[in-house]
Amino acid sequence: FSAAFNPPQGLPYPFCMLNTTKCYLAERVISPHALIVAEVGSLQLEFRALARHTCVDSVRTLRDRAERAAAFVRDTLPSSFSGISPARVDIVSGKFASSARTLGAPVDSYYEYLFKTWLQGGRKEPEWKEAWDVVMEGLHRDALLRPAGGGGGGGAHGKDNGQPGLSPKVSEVLLRDVYPENASGSNSNNSARMDHFACYLPAVMALSSPFAPSEEKRKQWFETAEQLTHTCWRMYERSPSHLAGEYVRVMSERWIMQGGYELRPEALEAMFFLYRGTHDEKYRDQAWSIFEAIERHSRVRRRDAAKTDRCGEGSRESGETCSRWGGPLEGTLDGIEVEVATEWGYATLKSARARAPKQADTMHSFFIAETLKYLYLIFSDDDVLPLDKYVFNTEAHPFLIWDAEDEKGGG
Repeated sequence: FSAAFNPPQGLPYPFCMLNTTKCYLAERVISPHALIVAEVGSLQLEFRALARHTCVDSVRTLRDRAERAAAFVRDTLPSSFSGISPARVDIVSGKFASSARTLGAPVDSYYEYLFKTWLQGGRKEPEWKEAWDVVMEGLHRDALLRPAGGGGGGGAHGKDNGQPGLSPKVSEVLLRDVYPENASGSNSNNSARMDHFACYLPAVMALSSPFAPSEEKRKQWFETAEQLTHTCWRMYERSPSHLAGEYVRVMSERWIMQGGYELRPEALEAMFFLYRGTHDEKYRDQAWSIFEAIERHSRVRRRDAAKTDRCGEGSRESGETCSRWGGPLEGTLDGIEVEVATEWGYATLKSARARAPKQADTMHSFFIAETLKYLYLIFSDDDVLPLDKYVFNTEAHPFLIWDAEDEKGGG
């Protein structure tokens, strides 16, 4: 994989041919050299763990190059950005290739790994934690949208940062993207929109809050984590299907949900970390409600349990149309319209806004790796993957936290 880090600035190509040394960047509409920042910042925990457990020089080199790539983004961000990165960086020049800055996708796991790299290494590499602290300052200054009269445009603890707030009738706090200032000096394009992807952030905030630079910041970070997790829950609670779409936009006091349900884990991830931090049963109640909605709408079952030969003689005699996977191409189940090519699994939904949403023919791998894992863990005891022993990567795979006395690199 060393060829992946060959571009001039050491930023990684996102694709490599495993049987060759060829690595490449897929064509991007925005810029031919645009690399998603999350693709830079989602490698460090993995290569660090691999280097520690193998003690192989070539793997150590990959670890070092992965860390240098993330450090390049970290150290290139102008101080005026307050740690909040644009979505894309030019893989050749190293210049940022987009103007809007975001704490959600497609930068999300870059921020997540700033804190988790420090945590994984036994809290001995302060440069990563310091960068995370800067991100938290920028978040509370620029990226929170609160109800008018309750913090204005997102300032921490009721301080107004000069941006318009949400309607006073809205009780939720949104995490928004940050756009460049216009000629009048205001960020008038800042959107009252929050992506489901952004629900990863309160999980990391809750995890990091005990290590905040002061008691005031600790309370601030955890309070914001609770508020954002509440918003993530409301995405589900307010949905007709009780499953969240890809994002919500708040106009006046109206919530407008867009997109289908993609089996995403981020809200459950937040509920898990908030439950571990508070043991408040409301997070288990919320997770159970989401699980029930998943079972109701996304689980794929036989249309007729009495039919054991779905595409055999009985199917042909009944005129049922079958796919190459052995299941019906479409049908209904308990009033839910189904269009899938298998009898088992969990399907994404084409629209989360429907009371009886139509299933699509997709089940993402992260549904098993993350969504179901966080559902399992939130109902488990704290000694199952304890958070003082393990750190989760961005796909919810647990890595051991190195002992504080371990030498940096672990081997």
